Amino acid sequence: MLASLWDVDHLPTTGRWTVRPRKRPITGAIDVAGSSIFALHDAFRQHNIRLAWQVYKEMFRKDTLHQMEADDHTRVLGYLTTHTLPLLGALHASRAMENMRRYGHQPDLRDYHAVMLCHLRNNDARRCALMFQRMLEDRVQPDLRAYTLLLAGYAQAKHFTGAQMVWKRMGAKVPGARADMDAWAIMIEACGRCSELEEGVKLYKKVQREVPGRLDRKVHEAMIKAYGAVKQIGPALTIFRQIKDGIAASPVDLETYDAVISGCETAQDLETASELWEELLLHCEGRSTADVPVVPLGETYTRMLALLARHGERERAVDLFEARSKSYPIDTQTYQQFFWAHVSGKDPIGAVKWYDEMVERGHMPDAPVVQKANQIRNVE
Repeated sequence: MLASLWDVDHLPTTGRWTVRPRKRPITGAIDVAGSSIFALHDAFRQHNIRLAWQVYKEMFRKDTLHQMEADDHTRVLGYLTTHTLPLLGALHASRAMENMRRYGHQPDLRDYHAVMLCHLRNNDARRCALMFQRMLEDRVQPDLRAYTLLLAGYAQAKHFTGAQMVWKRMGAKVPGARADMDAWAIMIEACGRCSELEEGVKLYKKVQREVPGRLDRKVHEAMIKAYGAVKQIGPALTIFRQIKDGIAASPVDLETYDAVISGCETAQDLETASELWEELLLHCEGRSTADVPVVPLGETYTRMLALLARHGERERAVDLFEARSKSYPIDTQTYQQFFWAHVSGKDPIGAVKWYDEMVERGHMPDAPVVQKANQIRNVE
């Protein structure tokens, strides 16, 4: 029954390694302070994620994980959803879930949510769906959060039939699901990603009719992303301007700019994106205070880097990369787009330099990046 209803073999998955893993550099020694549950709880009280993970690993090595209660495992899994390296976060989450089972604890909804989110962050729709399937096999009743994570997985995989199936089942199984604006936003965006824009427009109009008052801004942003996904920048900009005019329940913010710039990235419209970027910087400046500066989202920086890379704008990419690095840790996608900026900017030496730094820091680049780096080395 489950196999026919939740067939996931066709969904894309993520390869574990594209390059030989290198040990991550240690910047500043950590006093682990032992391998007991007391050390782990002390790290929890300090809200020290890194220390908690180090203690957890020591407990695994010293075979003291049996001291942990179910909630301790849940907290560790929650920490892994913010791992700076999504691939390692997903690997560790799968293993931590198995450790939880090994020591006699039954995972609850929070644990399934955490592992599904780790796989989503790693662009692994198949393992996300498999975790949902395991939840059903364990007779744990999925809630709205579990369904929306699964829906996001199908959207990420651009699998419209699967997304529709989850959307309908969620509406039938979860009371109040149609009142959740996150679910509407994910489904509308999924329509754009799957090139089913007409269905997305129907859903957008339907939620506008059914929800009284002004809609949550995220639903409008989802429609912007849906238009952007099929390279229709004009309608996306129209909704963007409507949000600025007050159509949404809250005004334009960083997420709104990110939504419309994502469409420019898909359409490779650097000119429009650059105009929006300058407007965004003014928006951030207007919201900043002396104590709390406001900067664009990390994802928006990376989208602009991708556009600059495609247009060979290496110098602008360097400035943008440095600006992003002052506010956010450098993630895998940012490194990769910076690599491509050097490639398109005719700077192979710089491309290899940043590729090596990316790998040294534990990031797993995509296969095309690995192939291009190897090609450059062979030419040299």
